[in-house]
Order: sequence, then C-alpha cells, then structure tokens
Amino acid sequence: MKVIASDNGRAVSLPPREAARQLESEIAAVREEISALVAELDRRRHEAFDVKLQVRRHGLELALSGVALVAAASGYVWLRSRRSRRRAGWRGQLERLREAVIPPSKTGRRAEAPRVVTGILTAAANAGAAVVIKRGLERALRGRLSRARGMTLIRSPFRALARRGTDRAGFNSEPVAAPINDTQ
Repeated sequence: MKVIASDNGRAVSLPPREAARQLESEIAAVREEISALVAELDRRRHEAFDVKLQVRRHGLELALSGVALVAAASGYVWLRSRRSRRRAGWRGQLERLREAVIPPSKTGRRAEAPRVVTGILTAAANAGAAVVIKRGLERALRGRLSRARGMTLIRSPFRALARRGTDRAGFNSEPVAAPINDTQ
C-alpha cells in the first residue's frame, strides 16, 4: 500500500513507513518552533511584570509622570479653593444678589457665545502651554537623556530628514546598477 505525499508542490508516492517518518519529523520541527516561541513569550512576560527592572529602565519617565500628576492635582485643589474663596467674598455676594434680582436672559445664544469663545481660547492656551512645557523639558533633560541612553541627541531630528533628498542612495530610492566597463 502506497501513500501519496506532496514534495514542493508535486505529488510523490511513498511507502507508509516513510510517510509516517516524514510526518513525525515535520511534527518535531513544528514542536521545536512552538517551544522556542513559548519560551520567548515567557521570557517577555517575566520581563514585563518585573517591577524593579521596569523602574530601572523607565525611572525618569515615571518620575516626570508623578511630578505632572501631583502638579495637576495640586492645581485643581488650588483652583477649587480660589473659586470658593471668591464666591465667599463681597464680590461673590454681589454677584449672587445680581443673579437673584436680574434673571439671566432666556435666549441661549447670548449665554453660550462667551462659553464657546472661552473654550476655544482655553484649548489654544493649553496647546501652547503643552508646547512650552515639552520644549522646556527637552532642553532641561537633553544632556541627561543622552548620557542615560548612551547616545547623542540631534538638535532637530526632523529638519535633518527634511533636508535629505530622495535621490540619495539608501534613502527612498531604487538601487542603481553600476556601469559596465567593456574596454578591457
């Protein structure tokens, strides 16, 4: 009895024992490959959940995130206390009296227009503040980051890429064949 097996796209008839040996070798190869993948996944899992290693690798980023979180929380508390103090003062009392005596207008457009403009201005101010903070942190930490990672930082990495043309070999260009010299 013969079994037909496939060898690189063409059919080959093999004896049953040879077909079984071939299948066993393929199964063993697949098992070895799977075991190597599982071992690598296990190593990465252990590395990802190793808190000490992650703190050692990303200590600066964690510290900056913690400082930003504390600053945001303290800013929120400060803003809330400032608003409550303003509301308790004599100006706040006059404002509450004015709201009680003169009812707000019933048209929604007049009340919403300042909110829209204020929202746009607030978003623009936040974006500008984020840019200023980012640039300040980059300047302040430039030397420290380059020493920590063992590399030098480019002053403006995107400008260097923009200056480079597409006609240079090795950068967004097709390989060019060398000219053949037939005069030998």
